[in-house]
This record gives sequence, C-alpha cells and structure tokens, in this order.
Amino acid sequence: MSGMQSPPAPSVRRRRLIDAAHQVFSESGYDRATVAAITRRANIATGSFYRYFPSKEACFLDLLDTLYGELMRSVLDRRSQAEDGEAKLLASVEAAVSTFLAQGPLARLVASSRHGPEPAVRAKVQAVADEMARLLARDLDELTLHLRSPTEIRTASQFLVGGLEQLLDSALAEDPAPKAGALLPIVRALTVGMVVGLRTL
Repeated sequence: MSGMQSPPAPSVRRRRLIDAAHQVFSESGYDRATVAAITRRANIATGSFYRYFPSKEACFLDLLDTLYGELMRSVLDRRSQAEDGEAKLLASVEAAVSTFLAQGPLARLVASSRHGPEPAVRAKVQAVADEMARLLARDLDELTLHLRSPTEIRTASQFLVGGLEQLLDSALAEDPAPKAGALLPIVRALTVGMVVGLRTL
C-alpha cells in the first residue's frame, strides 16, 4: 500500500544503533549502559540489536572502531598536508589529540577503558596506541637521520604516545575538560622535546 512505510534498511538500523550507543555510552558510562537503553534511544526493537551485535561489548568495540577510524583518517590527512618531517610529526600528534577530545564525554569513557576490566576493549585501545607509535617511530627515525637504534626509536615513540595518553587522562579528569587548543602548546613542546632529546643522545 502506498501509505505504508517500509522498515529502515539494515545499514540504516545499524547506523541508528551506533549513534544511539554513542549517546548512551557517553551519558551513562560503559557499566551502566544497557542494550535496552540503546535500542530505546534508537527506536528499534531490543531483539533487533542482536542481529547486528552479539553483545553490548561488541557494540562498544564497533563504536571504538568508528572513533579510531576517524582519528586515524584525521591524522593521515594532516600528515599529507605537512611540508617536512617535523611538521608531519607535529601534525600527527595535534590531529590525534584534537580529534579525540572532540568526542566529548565519549573521550573520557574511552580513556578510562584503557584500564577497564574488558580485555577486548583494552586490546582495541592498545592496538590503536601501538599503530600511532609505529607511525611516529617512522617520523622520529627520519628526523634523527636514522642514527638511533631501532630500540631507541621504538622506545621513544612509545614514550611519546604514553605521554600523550597521560596528558589526555589529566585533561579529561577536569570538569569541563579543556578544549584541544589549550593543550596543543604542551603537545608541541613534548613532541619537539622528544626530537631534540634523540638528536643529542
């Protein structure tokens, strides 16, 4: 009948669930968020949730994939516009920090998930940190003219990523969290300091 509305396509329902999950996880935190709350927010039957995600954790992991996909696209886009190696390194860390903080309450939840009880979530967060460290390691190796050992470069890149994580943790513990612009000067100082330190070893 022409007056009847077709049900939304599976891709549309899945997108609605992800958008609703973003809101519910941001408002309630991981532990207090429920599948019922997510489906209620998405205006989709609770049973339909399990056609797309086997569990709340799987839905959260998908949300992390979306967030980190956006973060890495931002990083790679900013890197492509940089004119030299140091600009590329700075653009990478600035884009990562800015994109992450732009997530608002979800950023606080994701930061706390690094130490949370869900192994799959911790592994996902760690995998992205490792990917970022590998990216920065290439820049640090280039900027130090390949004179440092692979171990030194790898350690420095991991230390830099760890420093950025701690900086974000501290910022997100404030209420309200500072805007990215307030953090970028210290992000730049931390990054340039790492390059200078490696060059003068």
